[in-house]
Amino acid sequence: MLKDPSFEPGASYVYTFGTAVFDSYDDAENELLEVLIAEVTDPGSVPVKRIREAREKAGEAYKKLLEDRKIYQEVDEDVD
Repeated sequence: MLKDPSFEPGASYVYTFGTAVFDSYDDAENELLEVLIAEVTDPGSVPVKRIREAREKAGEAYKKLLEDRKIYQEVDEDVD
């Protein structure tokens, strides 16, 4: 069962995200990985500007993901 978080030490929490926001983040992270892999595989093949743009895009998508998240606390239920 989930409830609003109390932020007690040792408690378990669940984070949820909107699908569109998560998909945008996932796409931006994948793009960044592709750019970095290309640069590692063939040094100098990717312009620095392209790496910077991909990194900034991923950072912005991550910020939106954090803003959109909802936090819930997991609660153990005794089942008889």
